[in-house]
Amino acid sequence: MREDATLLEIAALMGRMRSPLVAVVDDTGRLVGGITLDRVLGRLTADGPPG
Repeated sequence: MREDATLLEIAALMGRMRSPLVAVVDDTGRLVGGITLDRVLGRLTADGPPG
C-alpha cells in the first residue's frame, strides 16, 4: 500500500485480500511500516461520520 493511501483504500485492500495486516511502502518499494485491522477500525470509529 502506498504511503498516501486513504483509509477507504486500505480497508478495501484488507477486505479483498482477507488480511488483517497491510504493508506500507515508499515510492521505491521499500517497506516503511504496516497497518493493522485494529488500527483501521479504531480510526473509523474515532472519526465518526462527517457533519
